[in-house]
Amino acid sequence: MMTKREGYQLSMVTISMDEVVPEDHFLRQLEAVVDFSFIYEELAPYYCANNGKASVDPVVIVKQLLIGFLYGISSERRLEEECVYNVAYRWFLGLRFDESVPDHSTISQLRRRKFDDADLFKKLFVRVLKLCVEAGLVSGRLLLNDSTHVKANASKTSKTHVIVERKIKEYFERLDAYEAEERNRLGMPEITRKPLEPKQTEQTKSTTDTEAGWLCRPGKPDGFHYLAHQTVDAENGIIVDVDVTAGSIDTLLEMGVNVEAVGVDSSYDTAIIHKELDKSVCEKCLAPSQSSRKIQVNIFQGIVDKHHEVDGSPEYNDALIQRQVWCEGTFSSQKSQHNLKQLFRRGLKAAVDHCFLSACAINLKRLAKSRMKGTRCKAMV
Repeated sequence: MMTKREGYQLSMVTISMDEVVPEDHFLRQLEAVVDFSFIYEELAPYYCANNGKASVDPVVIVKQLLIGFLYGISSERRLEEECVYNVAYRWFLGLRFDESVPDHSTISQLRRRKFDDADLFKKLFVRVLKLCVEAGLVSGRLLLNDSTHVKANASKTSKTHVIVERKIKEYFERLDAYEAEERNRLGMPEITRKPLEPKQTEQTKSTTDTEAGWLCRPGKPDGFHYLAHQTVDAENGIIVDVDVTAGSIDTLLEMGVNVEAVGVDSSYDTAIIHKELDKSVCEKCLAPSQSSRKIQVNIFQGIVDKHHEVDGSPEYNDALIQRQVWCEGTFSSQKSQHNLKQLFRRGLKAAVDHCFLSACAINLKRLAKSRMKGTRCKAMV
């Protein structure tokens, strides 16, 4: 006998949201792993304690943004719609069926007026990284670094050509400091250099996002982009740093992780980067039969040679493979599933926040997966 349903939209039922969301749902795992209450303390200086209109709960906003990056929802308007009818999303946000979901305008305003100044998403990233370290997912045995382009929210037609000063002062100041240190160690007199003359160069800039850069590389799309740098631990693919390569080492050392080796692209094969990655001082080489010798050599050459001793070794070849798997694989996953393909806000600060949220999404998925298995996560998420 055929059944024909009628009027089911008008029926009323009483159901618990907790019953609808499966016990093994990813968002349940995430809620059990991360304590988001630190957000209240971080944002307390940006709210009035005793007067004014009651605000939207900032933890709800942060969780809502995370949902967007975890599930690849790039549009904040669509994110608002998804959270209205997706029961699992509502459960994670802590909103009842009769409560309103924060709209896209509220999300945008809070990010711009409060979250940006508090540097909140970087702090969230560090919190998640610490959880990964405590779970044994980060070893520091081998760190792998790479970068990828992220399309800026700026049209190609908005470009203009401007004359800007090249930012080389800090670089040469660091070189001078290292040279002074080495001359002092060798007992050589100090030297006084003339102040650096500002150097100018022509650059292509966007009139809508002045901090974006024009990408023009073989095999890459032309247009305005940002360059996202990430450092990944090869043990389980956990992202340990975003944007600044050397920063990952300092962060992990603070968490008690001993960094043993770093694998980077050949474009990073410069003397000063070798020096920044080394914790020892080069020794002066002099034959016993000679009292002195005059040579012209890079003062960091010893460190450079030491770092190249492993070239071609099994460990070196394994690092190349690991870098391709974890760095390129992670970028691919982020671009296809976690909103790293394109930015929808403008400015460097917005780009940095965007990259931190995307990295948090990857780390949280790998952390939750390892907890569900009860063992270390060895597979890509």
